[in-house]
Amino acid sequence: MSDEPTGDVQETEPADTSTDTAQADDPRVTKANQEAAKYRRELRAREAELEKLRAAAQEAEDAKLSDLEKANKAATDAAARADQLAAQVARYKVIAKTQLPEELHEFLPEGIADESALLERAEKLRSALGKPPAGPRPDPGQGPRPPSPQSEDDALYESIYGPAAQK
Repeated sequence: MSDEPTGDVQETEPADTSTDTAQADDPRVTKANQEAAKYRRELRAREAELEKLRAAAQEAEDAKLSDLEKANKAATDAAARADQLAAQVARYKVIAKTQLPEELHEFLPEGIADESALLERAEKLRSALGKPPAGPRPDPGQGPRPPSPQSEDDALYESIYGPAAQK
């Protein structure tokens, strides 16, 4: 370190050095001046070390804060994901409970975690559809076929000669 004064410590030179030449030649005064200069240099060195330590402490605090901010962000993201999953679970429960057809699943919003609100919406959809069929519908292509309708001429002929006469 240099011997230049800092803002905190100011060295003052005696205004008139010629007044006391006997005192300047005194070894005790010289020794005291040298010792004072040594202490001033040590003080400046310690102040520089202190400033470095303060900067390091500030960097560590900043690093700790950024770690804390990262942890807070991760916790916020995890909470948002948990809310999203809870809403999905509630939606799927309502779909399973009401047996809503797959083509109507899009009408149940995905962001609602309140199961009762979703259930109300699903019930409104079900009532708009009407009652679902009780069972499977019969296939008209199988089994006995109904007789084909007769024309007026065929009906008259059958009434005169009977159904067996046509064949």
